[in-house]
Amino acid sequence: MRARSALFCLVVLGAVPRLAAGEGEEGKPAEEPKPAEEVVFSEVEIENFLNTFKISYNDPKQPEEDVSPVLENLKKAYKSLEAKGEAATKDEQKLLRKIVDMVAKGLKARKRDLVVQECAKTLGDLGSKEGAKPLVAWLDKVVLDERTPSPVMVECGFRALGQIGDEDPGTIELLIAYGTGKHADQTVASEVLKQIVDWRHLSGKNRKDIFDRVLQFMNGAFADKKNRERYQRVKDTGLEALTELAMGGVKFLDPSGVPDAVKWWSENKKGNWEDYVGKPYRPKAEGKP
Repeated sequence: MRARSALFCLVVLGAVPRLAAGEGEEGKPAEEPKPAEEVVFSEVEIENFLNTFKISYNDPKQPEEDVSPVLENLKKAYKSLEAKGEAATKDEQKLLRKIVDMVAKGLKARKRDLVVQECAKTLGDLGSKEGAKPLVAWLDKVVLDERTPSPVMVECGFRALGQIGDEDPGTIELLIAYGTGKHADQTVASEVLKQIVDWRHLSGKNRKDIFDRVLQFMNGAFADKKNRERYQRVKDTGLEALTELAMGGVKFLDPSGVPDAVKWWSENKKGNWEDYVGKPYRPKAEGKP
């Protein structure tokens, strides 16, 4: 095991750029920070990262935290290859797909929650549409199949899908279904509603459909006199989702339920809606940090 761990460290550390001689020495004047140089990996190095991940991600003898630096290197390698665009060779294009496929395998790791979480996050960071399908399957068949799903897993999965901005019908239906109370545990709906706000992109049609379904859900939850807690669990994230999806400077408030959102919907539901851009991806206003 020690020999294997030593090999792991060599593979990972071999990709870390070294500091220039004398950098950071005391007594020298501070220099302006230089822009970070892009790290370029050879195909051999990338294959080494892939192989290291393959033999370690599901091995109970390997520390779970060891997966993080390997995933970080795979992410850097992916971004470097992706930046080549049409100039990428066929072999490099294959490597892009191979990286996504290999990281997705980590979602199937058994009793290694940290590994699974980091793989879900990495798929989101990669942003490849090919990462959406395994994320949807993992969420639907594994995470949300639990009676009390892990909030961390729910958050990681839907956030990753939002980063990818996937609008495949299966993804949108999963988003709507679990954001409107499909799971008996209402913390699931609350978490999913929170992720809707940050979805990278939604077509006008999907934006409208999601607003409509979330509004129906919120209305039903508010009217449920037998289970007052249900509305309390989802009111904050639900009202924020409706406010953001409205995209009109209007803010829906809580004290009287959602009649203001119902009124707004009745006045705006006809016609075509503009596409939605999630909060983290909107252009910043001039003068604002």
